[in-house]
Parts: sequence; C-alpha cells; structure tokens
Amino acid sequence: MDVFPLLYFIIQISIVAINLFGSFKNQCLYNVLATLNLMLFFYGMYLVRILIGLVQFFRPIISTGELSNYSNTFYVEPLLRIAGMVFLPSLFLIPSIRKNSLFTIVICFYTIWNFTPNYWNLLELMLKLFFCISMFASTYAVLWFFGKLPSQKVNL
Repeated sequence: MDVFPLLYFIIQISIVAINLFGSFKNQCLYNVLATLNLMLFFYGMYLVRILIGLVQFFRPIISTGELSNYSNTFYVEPLLRIAGMVFLPSLFLIPSIRKNSLFTIVICFYTIWNFTPNYWNLLELMLKLFFCISMFASTYAVLWFFGKLPSQKVNL
C-alpha cells in the first residue's frame, strides 16, 4: 500500500475535476470517489500497524536511554503528520462526507504532502499496483453489498 497515496491523489483529482468542470456527470464517478475515500481509511489502519511495529522496534532502544540526545520536539512533527493520516480519513466513515468533493480535495493535498516516494523496481511497482486494484475491488464489493454506495439510494 506504499504506492496508494500517489494513486489516490492522481485518481481523486481527476474525478473531482471531471465532476466540477466536465459536462460528463455519472453516478459511477461518485461510487469510485466514495470507494477510494474509504480505502484511504484502510490506508490509515495500515499506518497504525506500521506505528505499532516502530514502537516495538524502538522499545529496547528507548529503555536503554540512547535517545536522550534528541530534543522532544524532534518527534512532534512526524507524529502529527501520521496522526493526521490516521484520523482524518476516519471522517470518511460518515456517508455524506465520503462523497464530498471539497473535503476530498483537502485530503488529497494532505495525502500527497505526507507521501514519501521510495525506490521501486518494476516488479515491486506492479505488485503494489495489483494489490491496490484488488483492495479497490474488495472495498467496492463491500460497499455494494451493504448498500452504502452513493448510487444505491433507498426510496421509502
């Protein structure tokens, strides 16, 4: 899921631009918008797992006191960035915010601001792309199954 923020930015900006400036308005675009926004929530959970691994890795180092040379403000900025990437996508659990274009644009730029590209070889990049495509398909299927897509309106 390391490549997901870049894909999220490119696809979401394209969809929002089509919805705002294009004459082509389709309910499928809102479904894709909502699905990718929910996938960003899953990406936040992935970051939580990475943070748990970092805490487990640094626990012996912290207990020996080797990090006392650094000031406390050294850790604040990266922690605030990751906290934003974990907690802001949780707002996409609210259905009205999930298809909101303005909030999506704000989150897109926050996501790309926090994205740190790594070196990928072609095979690794393809595997990560296929993983993101399969996550998209499974997230779309779950939203469709529970009737939470924007195109699935209940008329009572």
